[in-house]
Amino acid sequence: MNFDEVMAAARQADAAGEADDARRLLEIAITLRDQPQAAPAPAEPSALEQEAALIAPPIYADGTVAPGATDDDPVNNWFLDVAASGAKGVRDGVTAIPDAAVHGINNLPRVLNLPKLIPGMEDAYPDIGSITDAGAAFDNWIAGDGFSVPEGTRTAPVTLQDFTNGFGALDYEPQTQTGRFAERVGNEVGASALPVGAALRYGENFVGNPAVRRATHEGIRNLVEPFVRNPRAAVTREMAGAVAAGSGAAAANMAHDAATGGDGGTWWTDLVGGLGGLGIAGAAEGIGRSVANIGRHVSGSPRFQESIAGEAVADRLVDNSTTMQAERFAGRPLDADVLADRLDNPTALENLVPGYRAGTADRAGDSGIRSLAYNTEALAPGAANMRRERNMSAVGDHIRGLIPDGNAPAFLDTVRDSAGAIIDSARGTAGTARAQLDDALDAVRPRMQPIDRGQMIRDDMTNLHGERTAEYRQAYEARDAAMANDRIEAGAPYRALRGEADRMTAYEQDAYVPADVMGTARRIAPDASSPEATGLVDMFGAPVMRQPDVAAEIPLSEALSLRHGLTTRQREALAAGRAPEHRAISRMNDALRREIDGAMSPETRALDETARGLRRSVAADFEDGNLPSRILDQTAHDRPKLATEAIGPRVTGSETGYRDTMRLTGTREGTRGAVRDQILADAGNAGALRNQDSLNRFLTQRAYQFDDFPDARAALEAAGVSRTQLDQAEAFVKAQEGRYAPGSNSPVGRFTRHDDTGVADAMRGVWKSAQPRQAIKEVLDTAGRSPQNLKNARAAFFEDMARTTTNSGHDAAGNIVWNGRVLDGFLKNPKVQAVMDELWQGSETHLKNLREIGSALIDSESALRAKPPASSGTASISLQGKIDPALTATSVSSTLRSVQRGQMSKPIAGIHLLAGWVRGRSRQVQAAAINELMTKAMDDPTLAAALLRKHNPYDAQLMGRRFLRSHGLRVPQLANIVNEELGGYSEADQAFDEFIGAD
Repeated sequence: MNFDEVMAAARQADAAGEADDARRLLEIAITLRDQPQAAPAPAEPSALEQEAALIAPPIYADGTVAPGATDDDPVNNWFLDVAASGAKGVRDGVTAIPDAAVHGINNLPRVLNLPKLIPGMEDAYPDIGSITDAGAAFDNWIAGDGFSVPEGTRTAPVTLQDFTNGFGALDYEPQTQTGRFAERVGNEVGASALPVGAALRYGENFVGNPAVRRATHEGIRNLVEPFVRNPRAAVTREMAGAVAAGSGAAAANMAHDAATGGDGGTWWTDLVGGLGGLGIAGAAEGIGRSVANIGRHVSGSPRFQESIAGEAVADRLVDNSTTMQAERFAGRPLDADVLADRLDNPTALENLVPGYRAGTADRAGDSGIRSLAYNTEALAPGAANMRRERNMSAVGDHIRGLIPDGNAPAFLDTVRDSAGAIIDSARGTAGTARAQLDDALDAVRPRMQPIDRGQMIRDDMTNLHGERTAEYRQAYEARDAAMANDRIEAGAPYRALRGEADRMTAYEQDAYVPADVMGTARRIAPDASSPEATGLVDMFGAPVMRQPDVAAEIPLSEALSLRHGLTTRQREALAAGRAPEHRAISRMNDALRREIDGAMSPETRALDETARGLRRSVAADFEDGNLPSRILDQTAHDRPKLATEAIGPRVTGSETGYRDTMRLTGTREGTRGAVRDQILADAGNAGALRNQDSLNRFLTQRAYQFDDFPDARAALEAAGVSRTQLDQAEAFVKAQEGRYAPGSNSPVGRFTRHDDTGVADAMRGVWKSAQPRQAIKEVLDTAGRSPQNLKNARAAFFEDMARTTTNSGHDAAGNIVWNGRVLDGFLKNPKVQAVMDELWQGSETHLKNLREIGSALIDSESALRAKPPASSGTASISLQGKIDPALTATSVSSTLRSVQRGQMSKPIAGIHLLAGWVRGRSRQVQAAAINELMTKAMDDPTLAAALLRKHNPYDAQLMGRRFLRSHGLRVPQLANIVNEELGGYSEADQAFDEFIGAD
């Protein structure tokens, strides 16, 4: 029976339910299938026809025929066999890795059997099976048959391959060697597709997400990163490796089968063959690349030359980059993308200034690149200079665009005019206050001369004194008339005076007793007769004598004359300040007065009291040494003792004199007018109107006077207010002049001391002051914060900034060169910032742009300042590629001598010289290309970034990694070995299960 007949019988037995017969028939069919069958030899068939003739139409494991297969077209059957076998191999490869994981997990409990390897532990406990073995034993225990696995029970785990059985071509069995070859290659490709697809999917997280890249384990990152860097190249490389490994494994298996008669080889032939295929493919790839490079080099391919120059420029950038070397020293991969990413980011100045284009050195921010650019641009400065000129023009245009449309000199004129107007206004106010003060001072100006004031007071005092004198004289006349009949003992006055004198000391008698008064009193006394005896004897026996009685009386007026004399002496002593004399005479006067009063009749005594009261009043008012008495006192020649012009000051000079005078003549018009005028004169003489304090002090001191003259107080207070107002106005004028006058030591004065050509100097004086914000605020307030004045002030500030922060020289194109470091320092000066904050209130965007430009300019054109360390600063010039040593006169003559000596044939010599010329020429072309591209790369950061990414050294290292091959092992091959070793049942069991569709 042949294979087809046995398979038909197996199907019939299976349909009849005879599983054992069907299994045996299937084993026979498999044996028949694997045995070589003789085929009729065609006349001269090709190898394809020979192999195709050996097979019937391709059929699947379930007995169905492949679509399109016919018995009459063996070649078509061969192609179908190869295609179906490749598809089955891909299916088996896709399921190999997941199924290996399933088998590994299923057999994990068997690790517990490892201790049984120790001698003596072989039978320590029963063998521990897989997870599915334990499951089958548990099912048997539930059925009551003990905890064991019945023979023939399937314990293999359900795998992904089990799920993919029964899908037509996926179950196909190869029938030719080529088919088996295709199946093995497909198996490798399928096994590679799953991890490659996972790497591509996982690699998407890396794109644009450096945080994920840093957080990923290094091993996973190394495997996945090639698919992030260059997905197409990575997938192509892995698939090519899969094809090479599958081809090598298939060839090794076929060679093993041919040598041993086996079927399908072994796991080690598969593994060795796969590694061999990879090795042969790698060697072929290297040789092919080298041969291709030689061909491109010989042919002078422009693309090849450009590639060489680009790689050389990229290498120079990486080798000279401080950033790249720092990555290397830190142990990180030398990834040029780090530098390229920097070159892709515009500098701050590019973002700020439209049209500004930074060079590679500025974008890199790398000291090594700056030094490289310094040397490169020194050799070919044309492009760099043109870029710098355009950049300076762009910066200048942009900054000029920020300058407000204002007139700086006009702002200076406005400040000067406003300051002058302020001063004029203050002076006008002071003039008005001065006029008011003049009116007020005129109201308090004395109207009389001092002598006139004194004369008016003296006249009123004299008149009053005369009136009062006449009054008391009339009283005395009435008393005298009533006293005409009153008499007094002639000796009484003398006795009264003598008795009081005897009670004085001898000194007082000699010094104070008036002899004339005593003599007059003695003369009017009656003469004393000789004493006569009384006839009586005293206790001592002496006779007692007595004065004889004398009955003599005198008119009382004579005694009053004596008293008048004493009173006159008493007043003189009082007036002269002779107090002892005054006391002595007063005692004698009082004694005499008692005698006289005793002699008066009641009527006379009443008239005398009245007259005496009037007289005492006149004496108290005009004769007691007070001011009125001094006003009236006269000399012996009837001249006033007190000068007339001194009377007024004496009256107002003291409270006593004032009150005495006003008590007597204060109601008289002349005295009142004179005193008021004198008070005003005193106020002027005392300087009461100098200031309010002086006036208040004067008013307080003379309060008793102003009670009588409230109008004078009001006039003085009004004058004081006017004086205060004038003082304030004049002080304000002085303050305004000190604050606003040109040349004064104030912000406005310092600002306006300059003329229209010194606006920048004026603004510099503002921000250099001790309080710049207060200074510019005062200047702005003086000019007025109108929009136009603010524009003009900002323009003035820009004039100073432009003069301070630009270089004295211009560039080659005539552009102003802004000094970034000076501009940044100027704008960061706290004093300047204070002025700018005040000038640009509410315009923070403007200030931010200006300050950012200053900061960004510092780092611009950094290559100009990047002299290489430990160098003279002069760019080095390389002669590489200029002259080839093989073509020097020495080398040519040496070659010719070798020909003459027979050491070298002429063709070889020609080839030698030609090769030398070609090498030299090639180097010259390459050196020129490298230098030109280097210059462009230093000028164009975009080009430099593109070169770095295209010739990234990290990419060469990265793309050399093999995702599915590590340490000489292929992951798909390992998965196949695991599946074969841990599958749990034989190939015959597997084939039978596939045939019957068992799980």
